[in-house]
Amino acid sequence: RANKTQEALEAIDKAVELNPEMPEAFLLKATTYFMSNYLEEAMKALDRTLEIKPDYPEAFAIKSEILQSQGKMEEALEYVHKGLDINDSLPTLYYTLSKLKKFTKDDPALKKMIELGSQSEKHGKTQTPSIYYALFKAHEDIGDYKKSFEYLKKGADTFRSSIFYNP
Repeated sequence: RANKTQEALEAIDKAVELNPEMPEAFLLKATTYFMSNYLEEAMKALDRTLEIKPDYPEAFAIKSEILQSQGKMEEALEYVHKGLDINDSLPTLYYTLSKLKKFTKDDPALKKMIELGSQSEKHGKTQTPSIYYALFKAHEDIGDYKKSFEYLKKGADTFRSSIFYNP
């Protein structure tokens, strides 16, 4: 978050050196590369993550995000569904899904998202904005703009509360 990409990668490499079979370190490396727009390196780190832990839903979410940035929407959607097959309660996957589809009022994914949104205290400050932003997009899709804005505000407020900033 402090734009210290090189330092972050060095710390991650140290973690990998200490434990080369730790999928979380490779996922963090992939995320860091992705945020720095090094997509090829991000994909390599993700591939290593999934070699170690093939049922890692967070890795599927990041892989989908990278594929979206490359315009590979159908493939990106496949990875979201793979992640949801493993864990259909991970808010990040719904946020990623919301960028790939248009929701309808009777969409089962929308119903699950509403359920997850009502249990936001279980997700923590890093995951909660994801479900709120997904619900914002879904309600926008179905034309419920009042509810959509409420979720947008909740997402932004929750995200803001997780950022430590002192002017």
